Amino acid sequence: MAGSPTPRRGAMAAGPGAPPPPTPHLLPLPANAAPLSSASGLNEAGDILGETCLNIPGTFAPRALRWNAHRAGVTTLEPLPGENATRPISSTVVGFADGPSPRRTTPLLWRPDGTAVPLPPSSLGPCARALSVNGSGVIVGEATWYDASNTQDLPRAMVWTS
Repeated sequence: MAGSPTPRRGAMAAGPGAPPPPTPHLLPLPANAAPLSSASGLNEAGDILGETCLNIPGTFAPRALRWNAHRAGVTTLEPLPGENATRPISSTVVGFADGPSPRRTTPLLWRPDGTAVPLPPSSLGPCARALSVNGSGVIVGEATWYDASNTQDLPRAMVWTS
């Protein structure tokens, strides 16, 4: 580190006895996915969370994906009926679905089988996003409300508890 007498060390350190660099691997995509994707998180179970866009004629169809650590394949995390997109957040299996209007998002928790569970909306209105969940099932996120001119969205921290 600059300004430190201690040499910098890390997973990519070079030199005698250093481990080899990690090997890259492309992750599989669902059969109807466009040839683009991103991985954005890794949870404690080893699952990788990310997203892609599906080839659905006439619609922009982003989908959250979970690459499963302990079983083969990838799980497409589908939206609720009437919703048209899903987005993963963080390294947990929470996120949100985009509704039919740009000012409506539904916070979601996905079960291990990929089933979407909608979280209750906030008192501020129909826009909320789940951002993280802990081992006790407490979920944090944000609700969005709009200013008096209805032009600017303003986030407000929230928590879902059992």
